[in-house]
Amino acid sequence: MPPRPVAVHREPAPAPAPERPATPVIIVDGYNPGWIANYGYYPLPYAVPSYASYAPPPPPPEVAGPAPAPAMAWIRGSYQWNGAGFNWQPGRWAPIPAGYVRWVDGRWQQNQHGFYWVQGYWAF
Repeated sequence: MPPRPVAVHREPAPAPAPERPATPVIIVDGYNPGWIANYGYYPLPYAVPSYASYAPPPPPPEVAGPAPAPAMAWIRGSYQWNGAGFNWQPGRWAPIPAGYVRWVDGRWQQNQHGFYWVQGYWAF
């Protein structure tokens, strides 16, 4: 007589955690914020700093216009250093991730090594 099939109880798989894009950040002068999600920001992985020997030019005028959909934030354009000069990255609308309230713009700062970019981030 063939064996009877055995009923197998399977727990449902846990729902995957929502994916949060990791945004690179410049780490300067030994300060490494590491993963600072507890303070209301996306995780910021370590990135090797890239210094410009001179300041970026003033940003060109940008007109954001009305948001294309609710719960969207304007991320201003910025200059990015390519190792030889600055490239303009235009602003864009981005959906505000669940649990966050606003976008804090990135900025250029200067220290003894030159000018470096501090990445923007989503905040509570």
